Amino acid sequence: TILQAYLVKVFYALEDTKNPMKNGVICVAANIMLSMVLSYAMGFGGIALGTSIATMMAVIMLIVRLIKRMPDLKNVVDGRNAWRIMAVSAVVYVLMTVMNHVFAWSGSYSKLVINGLVCFGAYFVGLVIAGCQEAVSVWENVRRDK
Repeated sequence: TILQAYLVKVFYALEDTKNPMKNGVICVAANIMLSMVLSYAMGFGGIALGTSIATMMAVIMLIVRLIKRMPDLKNVVDGRNAWRIMAVSAVVYVLMTVMNHVFAWSGSYSKLVINGLVCFGAYFVGLVIAGCQEAVSVWENVRRDK
């Protein structure tokens, strides 16, 4: 993912190549194991889920190692925002699932565009309502430019 790539670059800038390498080896092994186990239960979806879980593990491990290396980052990383983002993401996931089952659009492209626009709008509005600092800042800048 993009976040993982940026975190690896931060470690490289700190002249630390061991932590990203260890992280990569652990997460590739986890990806293989999770994909194999989940593919039996879920088919191809299990492989995708295993890869997603392994990628999340990699990002979390890199963030933890970075905070251990640079203790001042604890003030920057705000866990409350993470919980808000996860809650809004769960709501948008439910919205997307309901939209897929309720509306039976014939064209897959139109379904993709409509789902994407509605879910993006719902996600952004949800972040603003939840008080996520970044989304509120973007909203204030958009309103100020009018």
